[in-house]
Amino acid sequence: MLITFSGLVYSDSKNYFLEYKDVNDSLENYSSLKWESAALITASLLFFANDEKIHEFITSAQDSKFLQEISKVVIEFGDQKTYYAAGAFALGGYLFKDQKLFDTGMLSITALLLSGSLVTLSKSFFGRSRPRRNMGTYEFDPFFKQFKDNDQKSMFSGDSSNAWALATVIATLNNDNRWLGISLYTLATLVSLNRVFVDAHWPTDILLGSAIGYYSGKLVTSIFLKKLKKNKRFFFMPIISKKKKHNKLGLNLTYSF
Repeated sequence: MLITFSGLVYSDSKNYFLEYKDVNDSLENYSSLKWESAALITASLLFFANDEKIHEFITSAQDSKFLQEISKVVIEFGDQKTYYAAGAFALGGYLFKDQKLFDTGMLSITALLLSGSLVTLSKSFFGRSRPRRNMGTYEFDPFFKQFKDNDQKSMFSGDSSNAWALATVIATLNNDNRWLGISLYTLATLVSLNRVFVDAHWPTDILLGSAIGYYSGKLVTSIFLKKLKKNKRFFFMPIISKKKKHNKLGLNLTYSF
């Protein structure tokens, strides 16, 4: 699905784009990627087989006033607010001439757009019923039949994806600050768990949503840091162009020398 973002641009463009080679080269840098993938698949299967039990365990604490107060706080760090934060970073970096802050904002926006696109497609493709509908753990209505029904879009969790994408970009660009990374990933974990706590998602939904956000963040930062070593700065911009014969969709990767 990542490849769908590559190469769908005008051939006479002078800009560079996120192509398959960039994605492939970036992923090859992760020597443990195969093991991580295997672990993710195994965890997903275990979660999927025990979704109801895990969900009941987490939601059984809904009467706790302490957890209710925590839920009210962490719920503010998901959804569209992550885009606002990323935009604020980019704008702040531009206004105050802070290159690192600007890069953080632009890469965060890119990771959010990438992960958000994948999650949006998956929600409508799987059509999984949310827990609050009480239709059971394995109630699916796939292939866009319930595209307008928000309660039929449980798989995957968009809030989890957003929180992990933003946290991963910031933590990766500040990997010298260990405690910042721990704090960000802890917050992202709480955001994900809260989606189960408030009866909006099944455990498998938050696990896979978090994974999409995490790897989206790792992908864009990996490409960025690789290009930065060659003294080339860049940022992504979404490209949507409609013409009578040519409809183009892609990510514009612009360099500055």
